[in-house]
Parts: sequence; structure tokens; C-alpha cells
Amino acid sequence: MLLEIKNASLSLGGNPILKNLDLKIDEPCYLAIIGPNGAGKSTLLKSIVGIHGLDTGEVIVPDNFSSFEFFSYVPQSLAVMKGYNGWDLLDCFLYPERLKDKKNTEINDLLTFFDVSSFMERDLTTLSGGELQRIYLACALASKPKVLLLDESLSSMDPHIQEEVIQKLEKVQKETKVTIIHVSHQVNNAIHVSDRILAMKNGEVFYNGETSSFKQSDLESLFDYKFNCISHPDTGRPMIVPGKGEK
Repeated sequence: MLLEIKNASLSLGGNPILKNLDLKIDEPCYLAIIGPNGAGKSTLLKSIVGIHGLDTGEVIVPDNFSSFEFFSYVPQSLAVMKGYNGWDLLDCFLYPERLKDKKNTEINDLLTFFDVSSFMERDLTTLSGGELQRIYLACALASKPKVLLLDESLSSMDPHIQEEVIQKLEKVQKETKVTIIHVSHQVNNAIHVSDRILAMKNGEVFYNGETSSFKQSDLESLFDYKFNCISHPDTGRPMIVPGKGEK
């Protein structure tokens, strides 16, 4: 068992957000979390890392890891402070043992891989949204987490950069066996790159299984909308294309 969430329920401001949610991950994978606004996707990630304490249920990780070593989390809203650069941000992600050697070859290779080396010295407030997201991704992976949690972490990137980063994340996942749990409203990307899908609706699990088994009918029931879809030419998975859909 790599990660297990058992009977997770949480209310915020008197509103139920998560309702008896279960999720178990036994092997490293790329898990995409999709669903309508307000489904509880971001709240689930925050509950996994302990930002929100569950009302009932539990998050279980292997006994030999602390949460700080086990998870790395890139939130939807990225914090930046004037006077701090990329190296300062890296400090926030590295646990003490790795801080001593934060400019080693392995970390520098990772920064180069995500094309962020050239602006690590820049003040974070001077970076574009897409540049900032790429730095956060690279720094989050530098801590060598077992599970990387991403909350809409590619949303500010240009389309071609987004495509490149998705391919790089897929490569990193397969080579390092890190589990990536990625909340995304980019449904096409989520369906195309993931091994598994967790679809959420009204705080509950709507679908939890292999992406290859996720059908257009599941997508339409999830969003209560009839999409204009085609099958992806490489994977055969449903892909939304521009056109007139209907409720």
C-alpha cells in the first residue's frame, strides 16, 4: 500500500465538501482527479497533506515515512514574496538533509529539465504565471517525494509549454516511480496522460479506475453535459473538441 484514504468526510463553513470518500493507491501511477467546480477536488488534496483536518476518516501512509518526506504539494494559488528567488523557494521544499547540497548535479539537472535554471536567481514577483508554475514543479520534485500533489499546476502555461511539461511529468513519473496526483480542469490532458482517474461529483467518488475504461458516457454523466467528442487517434480515449454540445 502506497497511500490510502478511508471514509474521508469534511465540512467547511457548515457545507459538506467531502462525503465518505475512499481511495487506495497500491502502486506508483499518474492519477488525474477531474470533476465539476465545487466537487471537492482541491479540498481532497489539502486534506491529504493536512491543511484541512478531516471530520471523519483518515489518510494512511507507510510507517517509515513522515508526511514531509512523503508528499510534495503544489497549490492552486502560488505564494510569492518580494525579495525571494527560486533558490529560496527550493529551500522550502527540501528537508534538512538535502538543504546542505541543494546545488548538486541531480537538482541542477532537474532544473534544466524543466527549463527553469535561467531564472532561479530572479525575484519570484518578476516571473510570469507560467514561469512560476514551472519553478514550483521543479522544486517540488527536487525533494524526491513518493507522492507529488498538483492542483491546477499547469493552468498558466502557454499551450506548447503545457504540452511539453505534461510530457516531462509523464517521463519523470515512469522513470522515478513517483506517484502524481493531479487535479485538473484540462480534461483532455488528464484523460490522455493518466493511468487512473478519480472523478468527483458533489464531494463523492463518481468514478475510480483505469483511464482506459473511462468512457464518453462517464464524462457526460460527470458534468451533466453532452460533449462533442472524438476518440484520440493514439489512445482511443474520449477527447473533447470544439463544437456545439448540449445540457
